[in-house]
Amino acid sequence: TLDQRSYDPVLKSKTPPLSTRLGPEETKLLTKLAAEFNLTRSNLARRLLVEGLLQLQRRPDELAL
Repeated sequence: TLDQRSYDPVLKSKTPPLSTRLGPEETKLLTKLAAEFNLTRSNLARRLLVEGLLQLQRRPDELAL
């Protein structure tokens, strides 16, 4: 389940936007996919992050740190 708040104001003030860390091709891809799913880029990024975290939770033995 995604957090019902769109962001944590304290965390947001300390963290630069995700798009500043993406290259131009990645930003274009994120924008294109967000439009296809009728989501904002931020919402798509959060959903992808949550999905990735859930996959890691299901398969902890495959995580090699």
